[in-house]
Amino acid sequence: MKFSNYYRALFRAFSLVLFLAACQPKEEVKQVSFEHYIIEAENFSDSSNWSTKDYYTGVSAMADNAKPDSNFVSYNVDFLNAGEYRVGVMAASRSYPVKNAKLTFDINSKRVGELQVKNSRALIWTDFVPIQIADTGNVTLKIRSENPQNAKLYIDQIVLTTDPDFQPKGYEFDSDTVKAVLPPAWAFGVLYGGYTNQSETIQRVQRLLEDGYPIDGYWIDSWFWNYYNEGKGPDGYIDFKGDLKSYPDPSIMWGLMSEHNIKSGIWVWDAIQEVGNEEIYKEFKDKGFYKGEPFLNTNGWHNKTNNTMMGDIDFENPEAVKLWKVKMKPFFDQGLDFVKLDKSSKVSYMKAVFEATQELGLETKGRGFIMSHLHTTHDPLMKLYPTKWSGDAKIAWEQPDAPNMGNYSMGALKENIMMVADPNRSTYEVPFLTSDLGGYNYFGSTEQSDSLYMRWTQFAMFNPITTAFSTADSPNSNMPFNFSEQAQEVFRYYARLKHSLFPYIYTYAHLTRETGQKMIQGDGINLTQYLFGNELLVAPVLRETTKSIYFPEGEWYNFYTDELISGGETRDIGSDIERIPLYVRSGSILPLRTPTQQIETASNDTLILHIYPGKEKGAFTLYEDDGSSNAYLNGVLSKTLITISAISSSGLELSIAPIQGNYSGRSDQRSFRVEVHNWSDVTPENVKNKYFDATSKRLRFELSNVKSTDGISIIIPAD
Repeated sequence: MKFSNYYRALFRAFSLVLFLAACQPKEEVKQVSFEHYIIEAENFSDSSNWSTKDYYTGVSAMADNAKPDSNFVSYNVDFLNAGEYRVGVMAASRSYPVKNAKLTFDINSKRVGELQVKNSRALIWTDFVPIQIADTGNVTLKIRSENPQNAKLYIDQIVLTTDPDFQPKGYEFDSDTVKAVLPPAWAFGVLYGGYTNQSETIQRVQRLLEDGYPIDGYWIDSWFWNYYNEGKGPDGYIDFKGDLKSYPDPSIMWGLMSEHNIKSGIWVWDAIQEVGNEEIYKEFKDKGFYKGEPFLNTNGWHNKTNNTMMGDIDFENPEAVKLWKVKMKPFFDQGLDFVKLDKSSKVSYMKAVFEATQELGLETKGRGFIMSHLHTTHDPLMKLYPTKWSGDAKIAWEQPDAPNMGNYSMGALKENIMMVADPNRSTYEVPFLTSDLGGYNYFGSTEQSDSLYMRWTQFAMFNPITTAFSTADSPNSNMPFNFSEQAQEVFRYYARLKHSLFPYIYTYAHLTRETGQKMIQGDGINLTQYLFGNELLVAPVLRETTKSIYFPEGEWYNFYTDELISGGETRDIGSDIERIPLYVRSGSILPLRTPTQQIETASNDTLILHIYPGKEKGAFTLYEDDGSSNAYLNGVLSKTLITISAISSSGLELSIAPIQGNYSGRSDQRSFRVEVHNWSDVTPENVKNKYFDATSKRLRFELSNVKSTDGISIIIPAD
């Protein structure tokens, strides 16, 4: 009886505590929501002296004459709430430099604010400034261009937001639900391009192989259609035959490449010129397969006559696309794998060419590959055809007037770094962007050198896609074997390092699709450095002997020396010409593999785990799939969680979890070569090939034949 009363009393006391707790005033949790309006600049409702213009990476509204009272563009916006908003504009100027250029904002004919346009010919975001919206409902927003130099201004997007901390990243989309499509695994290696005929292509590929350079692909650029005439055209552009004199049997060169697991590509554009291509021009014309009426082409690009009719193929017409694929099929039958697009990168054009590589390529299992220009950066659908190149780069350290639309020089080394690392730029959201390693054209520059080539090489290898290419008149064609021995060794080292990093890079390619966050991340302040994945800090260098680097919070290992640097501050770091400053976040796990000359000939059967001990627990989830099919789109892939955690002062615990998921070709077991950085000469038990390097303070050991479905856990003791 007493026992029951005790528990009854205890229950009553506990109930009272709960009741009193429930009666206490609760701190109200406020849900903060922000208004966010995105306006595409070309969708204006009214304008004076403005027009719609394609500009480099997007479709823009262009102010032809800067007259403050008569030069405006208007937009109708439905505001749900009144109050203070911040407004910013993605803008560019046709002239350089621009001083005191500004845009002013009127709401219902009342001036509400102004902002300065940055001195840049590239489309970048202005600073955001506050404006007051007095009324809800439909409001007329009028933007005026005020520029005393009468420069042409371009605006591409306008954003109004109530979020005081909002910072744009690349283009902003109203509902960006498009997930990036992954290139095939081989595309994450090293690709080359050139203006070479059949015999020269064979010689160049063989030279790259013989000299030990990684090579995963090689494309023949625009001269493929008219090599004997140095690409002058209009003969061959595009006749779907190619230059039979210079490429008598493409299957020979493409067959040689296929034997070495090297993919082959060619250049195409989206039109047909009449002169020299009369038969195919007439066929498309008679079938009504041109977009609009053919026109007289007086542009001299691949048109030495400056006077021929041209028809732009209507890639929105399924029948036109079908005929185009039929005409292209013989090239794929001879061994063609991928295509580089030029002149246009409209979504319908990219889609048709991408599908052709998927459907017609002999080696693909459905995962196509194209490289397109930047013109559709503003469209989220570009993520379905995600690899782009940055334009005709200037062979120079930097190009202050980039992009120069007069000669189409789209930036030198510095600007190409900023294209991927600066969140303010329109190019930032391209998931897989590449530049012509070494620069494409001189454009009046005299700066081509071994030093420039080495620095560009170092940067290019820390891009998702790496391409080496230049104009036909370049004396070295940006092929590594045409530079000094020092430059060649730098190229080999970083190309092999990129191949070694494939498990890491390919994992982040999957995360780009899964999370929407691209592999390269910049902070918007330090515009020539970036994170390459979450673990690596990359700081490309120009001509300087030192590099000012901001280290994010935490500790960072020097990749080459293991020196530890505390984060949260900026430091000046010496920069050897042969090495790009490269740092690894403390607590990281980097999965590498032994490199070969082709991505497809290497495997993840033996992974090299580089462990960088830190204060916090470290983790890396390795993503894998078959690398060539589209099965990953349906979740057919594998994930392996690898963690390290400190065990007080006694060491680390390394855990490799059982593999989750499956895919065709997955190995049931693999080995791990573990390398612990900045560690002690105390080795774990039950491991093979134990070794301690006293100079570098690195502990190495091997875990052999680990069954993938079992996983493993091991203690790594400390002193």
